[in-house]
Amino acid sequence: MNRDELDEVERLIDQHGIEDLIEAIVDVCYEKEEHVRMNWQDHRLADAWRKIASVLERANERISKIEIPL
Repeated sequence: MNRDELDEVERLIDQHGIEDLIEAIVDVCYEKEEHVRMNWQDHRLADAWRKIASVLERANERISKIEIPL
């Protein structure tokens, strides 16, 4: 990612919080899984997107337990 893109990610984290941003990425991963499975019938790739979403969900559960001082 270039500097402008990283700045945009930081802005999104500041505006919505890291947990919401990760949840949005999880949603995109599940949407990609469904799209690949339905349109390409590529079950290996679809399974990979599902696994990525699942890992991010578990990570987000752990992140939610971290108290960030303001």
